[in-house]
Amino acid sequence: MSSAAFVPAALAVLWAGISLGGSLIAAPAKFQAPSLSIPTALEVGRAQFLWVGIGEALVCGLLIAALVFIPAPGPGFFTIPVILFALQRLVVMPVLDKRSLRVIEGGPVGPRSLHRVYILLEVAKFLTLLGAAASSFANILNGAGG
Repeated sequence: MSSAAFVPAALAVLWAGISLGGSLIAAPAKFQAPSLSIPTALEVGRAQFLWVGIGEALVCGLLIAALVFIPAPGPGFFTIPVILFALQRLVVMPVLDKRSLRVIEGGPVGPRSLHRVYILLEVAKFLTLLGAAASSFANILNGAGG
């Protein structure tokens, strides 16, 4: 077994950390600051999600490359968070971004149901990243890796 087999699982853990810190902790925390107006919080959020998304995209790309070039146990486990990330970035985020811009410009807030969808996708992505990493580590340690 090559030590390189640990790379996909390690990248999944890194990605889960970016998700946890950038989206699941920092994003809701800014709305707890009473002096921060909603439009300002949304401006900060747009910048935050841009950079979190760039970080996630880089790690996702590295993970995909690692799975192509490094024999690792259970590569299929890593498919789910990649799909969830694509759904978030290509389907949900563009709509949320337009909504945020409307609010920043003084428009109506409107329904928040799409935010709930994003949060559910984020939690699912985080949990599947941890699950894929744990499964991969377990398989490697049990001798099933590369």
